[in-house]
Formats: sequence, C-alpha cells, structure tokens
Amino acid sequence: MAPYFVNGDGKGSSFPWTNGSTSNCIVWKGSQWSAGANNQYPKTSTTISSFEVLDQLIQYFDNTTMFPNMKQIVVAGHSLGGQTVARYAEIGNVIETKSKVTYWIGNPNSFTYLSTERPIASLVPSCPTYDNYRDGFSNFTAYPMSYATDLVASGRDAIIARYNSRSKAYARGTLDFGDDSSDCNPYTIGANRNERFFNFIKHFPASCSDPSGQTGSCDTIDYINAGHDAGQMFADPAGRARLFTDNFYGDGSRAPDFGYPRLQLGDDPLPNPVYQNTSVSAVYSTTKTYNGNWSYQGCWTDEVPNNAALPYLAYDNSNNTAELCMSTCSELGYSIAAVGYTGHCYCGNVLSAFSEQTVEQGCTIVCPGDATEVCGNNWRLNVFSTKSTIAQNAPPTVPATVINYAYYGCMTEPVNGRALTNSTYGDGTNMTIESCATFCQGHTYFGLEYANQCYCGDSIDTTTVNKTLDSDCNMLCSGNISEFCGGPNRLTTYKMAYALPVPAPPESTKPSSSTTPTSVPARTLQTTTKPQHKPTPAWNAHCSAPCKAPHCASYKPKVLSYCAAHSRGNAATITKTHSVTVTTTKTLKGKTATVHRAAGADVVTPTAQPAKGKGKKVNKKVVARATAAAVKKGAKNNNAARQTKNLATCSTALPIMKGYDCKQVQSLCDCLVPKTGTTTRVVDVVVATSVVKYWPEATKTVTRK
Repeated sequence: MAPYFVNGDGKGSSFPWTNGSTSNCIVWKGSQWSAGANNQYPKTSTTISSFEVLDQLIQYFDNTTMFPNMKQIVVAGHSLGGQTVARYAEIGNVIETKSKVTYWIGNPNSFTYLSTERPIASLVPSCPTYDNYRDGFSNFTAYPMSYATDLVASGRDAIIARYNSRSKAYARGTLDFGDDSSDCNPYTIGANRNERFFNFIKHFPASCSDPSGQTGSCDTIDYINAGHDAGQMFADPAGRARLFTDNFYGDGSRAPDFGYPRLQLGDDPLPNPVYQNTSVSAVYSTTKTYNGNWSYQGCWTDEVPNNAALPYLAYDNSNNTAELCMSTCSELGYSIAAVGYTGHCYCGNVLSAFSEQTVEQGCTIVCPGDATEVCGNNWRLNVFSTKSTIAQNAPPTVPATVINYAYYGCMTEPVNGRALTNSTYGDGTNMTIESCATFCQGHTYFGLEYANQCYCGDSIDTTTVNKTLDSDCNMLCSGNISEFCGGPNRLTTYKMAYALPVPAPPESTKPSSSTTPTSVPARTLQTTTKPQHKPTPAWNAHCSAPCKAPHCASYKPKVLSYCAAHSRGNAATITKTHSVTVTTTKTLKGKTATVHRAAGADVVTPTAQPAKGKGKKVNKKVVARATAAAVKKGAKNNNAARQTKNLATCSTALPIMKGYDCKQVQSLCDCLVPKTGTTTRVVDVVVATSVVKYWPEATKTVTRK
C-alpha cells in the first residue's frame, strides 16, 4: 500500500478548506511528513507524527489474525520517500513484529547524517545549519515533533545502534546524478545524490550479519541502470526482489546484491558468489603510473569560493584528456595536474588547504577527448602527481591579535561608500594582516578586503555595516596564504586593544659622529604606493596614535620639536650615509616627504619644494653618495643634500627615540610635513645591521636586518 501524507497542496480537494481546515483530516505542513514532524491540522490535535503513522501501519499488517500468511513487510520509498524511509530507519520506534521488516531506500536526495562531521568539511563553516534536522540531529526547530525525543536525547551512538539493527535495502540508480537541494546542508555530504550516497555508505558501512534475517539484520546494495525514475527502480529485477520475493515464504531467503562490478570498497554486504572475487570498477588506479611518472591521487573537491584547489588553469580544451593535462603541466614545470569541469586542466605544486579527497563517484564526467577516462565533475577534480604523496597547504587562520589590535570579526561593506574611510592602500603581491596593521597604526580599526586591500578607520557605522559569518572572509592574503584577508565586499576587521606608547623625547638634537655601517650585498626592495595623509598643521589623531594614554601627553611638544628640527630643517651635519637611488615620478604641490626603506627602517626624505603653481611631472633620478660634511642652512632645491641629510637624521633618531624605527617617527611627524599626493619608489640599499632596544619596559633585544 502507499500512504498519502496530505499537506497544504490538497486544500479543497484532499480535505475541506474554508479559511482553514474544517475536518478531522490529518494534514502536515509542506514536506515535514518526510521527517516525522507533527501534523498541522486539525488545530485541535497537533501531536501526530508521520512516523507514528508508519508505526501503526506496520502493526496493522503484522496482525496475523487479519493477515495469517504475512511473512515480510517492506517500508519503501523513492526520492523524498527514500529520505523518509531512511530517517524512519534511524529513529523509528522498536516494534516487536512476527513478520520481518525491511527498509527500501531508493535514490534519496540527502541523508540525515549520523555524526556531526561531514565528508566535505570545508563547506561546514559557511553552512551554519548543516546539522539541523533533517540533515542532522542538532536542531529540530523547523520540524516540531514529539516522536523519538528520548532516542535523540541519548545521542548519535544510540541512533547509529538503532539504524544498524534494521535490515536496509539500498537502491542506487547509477544514472542519477541530480540534485534537488534547497539549502547548503546536503552539499556538506556531496555535490549530488550520487556522491552523497557513496559518502554515506563509506562512513556508515552496510553489513549483513545474518542473510536470513532471523537473528540479525542484513543490508543489501543494488545498482540499477536507471536515473531518478521510481517506476524503473521498482520494476527492475533488483526492485522486484526486494519488494516482493525476498523472504516471501518466511524462510529468510534473500537475493544477493545486484549490479556488478561493484563501485566502491565495502559496497557488497551480500555478495553474489558468481562475482564475489571481481575487483571494484575504477577508471584510474592508484597502483599504476600514467604518462611516464605520474600517479593517480584520487577525486578531490574544488568548490570553496575564492580558493581554487590548484592555482593555474592551463587550458579549457574540448578534446581534454588526463594525459594531455599531465603533459601540459609537466612542460610548465608543475608536479600536480588535475582535470575537471570536462575540459579544464589545472596545474600546481601544492593543493589548497580547502580541497578534500572525496569518493571516486564524485568524479564521473567522461573526458571529451577519451571516452574511457573521466575528467572530474562540477567542483570535482581527478588529481595526478609526479610524487608519491601529494602536498597540501595547511589551513589558513585569522590571528586573534596582531601587534596592538584584536580580531573584531568579518564585516560587510555598506551599500554605498566604505566601512572604513580614513586611509587605504592596495598590494596585489605582499598584503598581509601584519602589514595592514602597521600601515593603520593609530586608527581604531583596520580591515582587509579582497585579498589585497587594506583600509583604516576610527569608527564603524553599525547602521550600515554588520558582522557576518567568519567564513564569508575567505580570500587568502596576497602576501601570506596562511591568513585570510577578507573577501568580496567583506572585511577581516581588527580593533585597537591598547595604544602603543610615544617614544621618549630626545636628550639632544645634536647629530652623533660619523660611523660606517657593516655592509652586506645590496638588494632591491619595492615599497608599495600608499595614499598620503591630508595636510594637518596640528597634532591629530593619527599623529598621536602611539600615545593615547594620559601619561604620554607631556611628550607631545618634545616630539613636535624633534620633528620640526629634523624633518623640516633645511640643513644638518651628515653622520651616516647609504647609497640610495630614488626615482621621482611626480613633483607635488607644497613641501613633500617620501619614505625609503633602508637598514630595516624607513628613511624620512623630504624633497625639494617646487615653484609656485601646479606641480609638474618629471622623470628624474637623484643619486646620493654623501660623506661626512656640513650643508649650509637655507640651501634650496638641493634634493641630494636634503635626502642624504634626512637619511642621516633618521638613523640618528633611532637611538635617540629609544627603539622606535623611522616609520614610527615618520608617523609622529606627519602632522608637520604636509603631503598631498602619492609617490612610488624602488630603492637600492646597502643593508646595515642594527640592534634596537625597545622602550619602555624592554623585554628583549631584536636585531633588524
């Protein structure tokens, strides 16, 4: 018999309806009957679970007074009905019956998973409802029910024991690769019905301890050459055996598994003796070499947004084959090759941390260039490597603290404008959380977006910006793939936890005697263009950032005095020199300053003041090779002298400012050195080694190279 579970679609036809149900007909909300939820109507009695209905049907047909020849009862369902039967087998009440009961589970779209772990674990962070009932047993809010609450409260082990005590007949249509999912939950088990089935039986294996079913349970797995077609599944010899002829006479006879060769290890709980010794069918073998020295590594996932399994798409070819892909990646110097999405070939040396090996049945699309091979699937790759084991990146993280900032959360951008509006810069090669924290030092917040963008701000408008799932910030930093740097319209955001102290004021502004640094071979460092701060003649929030505590206030005038004497003056005695080549790409309006990196610190370098009027573009190289000498005060338009002088004064400032490098000094001096544009630099430096002791409360000595 086929029970009819009525829902709202039957208004006025299956049950009377006049501004509400007007009969005693039992009606369920939507598809909640498929999970054992309580009924919705009649409103006067809403405590009837659909699984209670199945309990009563089994007891009814097991009544030997009414049905004296009853030997076998099969609870069968296909598609959504298959989901219903599987869930009923998991938590259905234990009913003492004279007849044997089998649960026939045909092509369900998803399974209620029997653990909190998932085969496709990389999708769990972005799917917070992944274990809610019907897909797990963590939350029943959407399915109000009074059935099996004691069993569920006992935990997953009790549910697994109940499930393993049942005799299940799994029916898998080998042409059914569809998916009817309406939320993210089923994708944590597999990309489609086929992959989900094989992942489920891999982690919760079928078994047959007693083929007769007299003293124990016996599972079967039948492979049927059919798609998502209930009629074809029922009418197949495998379907007829499970529904009608197994144990027909009550003698425990049962047909062996249908469908050979088998498709996965452990998928033959009741083997057919004729085929028992046949191997599992597999397109690729892990014990065979391909294309010379390549070995097969399995079917892997490639579906976490913004984090491809392999970094390089070699081609999209309508004649794609695994051999062609391996040859291409080999010529390009890569050790890993992967085919997927029918025509795609990917290369790399290390797999993404987000890629996971799944069952072979996840990769089922035939290669367009060779019908005997498969080329992955959507979000699935067949992976090959020249090495015996495949390298994979460690999972990236978001540090809890960075310098003096603490992680605040993954934030959305507003519909209009930006969440953080004070300063910003981008770096497509070297962006890290640490570099952004340094750039934004002094601001209340900083955030990273789209892997390579850094934003600073002193406030966040919570009416237009919201915290979202941490997993939404899923793009790896361009300069550090072990960290997340936001995502599309998502900011990995930090908030200042405490302010850094202002450095001690200088005892004297008199330069020290000339010294020569210990040199190592010269190298070229590239500094990223950063937007300059708006001209601000006063001590503003950015300038005072390292000193927000009240006891620091007294240092303000002394630091300002130092800045005035050493960053704005026109002459000084040269005490330390480096060979510096500066390419100036733009002459800016008003007095300007650029920062060059040397000796592990930033060198403050004011440039010449242009003539009045608009700044004009120039292409000029200034080479400073200065030695100890005096430069007259008031010298004008002497770029070399100014650059060399300030290189010296910044180096002198290191011990005077007690450990604050030139970048921090520059931060303090910003309020006195107006800047109105941006400058890009490539600087050749001779690197010196210096030992810096931090102040106050120094705890260690660090060596900067």
